[in-house]
Amino acid sequence: MNLKLELQPKEVFSRIGFSLAISFLVVNGIQLAIIAILKTMDSPWLQSQWLTWILIVIGFYLIGFPLFCWMVKDLPSISMDGLQKLKLFDLIEYGCIAYTLAYVFNLFTLLLMAAIESLKGNFITNVGENLVVGTSSIGLFICGVILSPIIEEILFRKILIDKIKLYGDKVAILVSAVTFGVYHGNLSQVFYATALGAIFAYVTLKTNRVQYAIILHIFINGMSAVIMPAILGDGTEVIRIALAIGVVFTILVVGIVGLIKLMKKINLNSGTYYIHRHRLVQTIFGNGGMIGYLVISFVVIILTIITT
Repeated sequence: MNLKLELQPKEVFSRIGFSLAISFLVVNGIQLAIIAILKTMDSPWLQSQWLTWILIVIGFYLIGFPLFCWMVKDLPSISMDGLQKLKLFDLIEYGCIAYTLAYVFNLFTLLLMAAIESLKGNFITNVGENLVVGTSSIGLFICGVILSPIIEEILFRKILIDKIKLYGDKVAILVSAVTFGVYHGNLSQVFYATALGAIFAYVTLKTNRVQYAIILHIFINGMSAVIMPAILGDGTEVIRIALAIGVVFTILVVGIVGLIKLMKKINLNSGTYYIHRHRLVQTIFGNGGMIGYLVISFVVIILTIITT
């Protein structure tokens, strides 16, 4: 028997957690090293609106992402067969559901950040907001709206889910969502990214196509980075503000109705390797790799709160 198939579930999740931890550390380490080098050189690139995207391209796209792929390549995979097509209306409805989840969890995050800021006495950096208003608009579109959704979905919804799909849809959605959320490494994105990870994972599992998750991810990022800023303009025109409110309200209504319908019809496959619900959390997260990844991620999140 192939030794890869003899791995216990805990070992599989530990390997995944360890690989994510190394990828996360390498990405952040490379980005910090580049910034440190630029500071010693007193480089004008430190003020460049392209710097953030260059750091993401080098740290994540070119190194962190392929490093994770290489570290988990020996784990057994279940490829996504039996492809299912989504009708256009269903895809739009899932897009509205995803936007609604992002909206609600982002609102929760803003309230949480406001509470922490009142205790700290100063502001916490909103990374997502800074990406939209403080970087190159061309870089934002190319990297933030197009490339990041593609690479992140391939990592968290294709490669990762292929490795754990045999343990059932519930496990795949939980792991894909949580690991995706904390990989962002900051308070402003962790909660809504986790919620989005769950709906993206569900759509991927139901259709056996990662393409739909990519489209939904592009839509969400495009709404916050391109579409809503284009509608609002400088935020001083009443007509533009009213139009923006109308767009958001319509999406939220469709999203809430769609989410209610989804919760009524949701059907998750149990997988070929069943993990008892009483041992589910312990099996997935109670291992060295996953504990290490979560601890490292949360330490980074806490540091961003303290130091900003």
